Amino acid sequence: MSTAVFAQKKDVLNFSMAFITFLTIFVWYTIGQRFTTSADGISEAIYNMNWYDADVSTRKDLLIILTMSQKSLVMETRLFGQISQVALAKDFKRIYVFYKWIVTLSTQM
Repeated sequence: MSTAVFAQKKDVLNFSMAFITFLTIFVWYTIGQRFTTSADGISEAIYNMNWYDADVSTRKDLLIILTMSQKSLVMETRLFGQISQVALAKDFKRIYVFYKWIVTLSTQM
């Protein structure tokens, strides 16, 4: 809404609100990407070690970690509630398309 008002009236306050919203979603996307990367690193490290030669307790713990690494990552945020990294990336793409549409409209006026 702030972006549409800015495109029509060139109001700095609405532009700053839209920019802060865009920046916040970008930061959450970056944090989600880091979670995904670190989870992939842990599961890859477990896959590459000889966990099947370990004692029963260690094997059980590593199998639990491997099972947990198969689940998609979900972040808990105040504003959006529970959101996965994949859903956040889709939302980020939609917002980018919306901003490009607003810019196109504002340049045609």
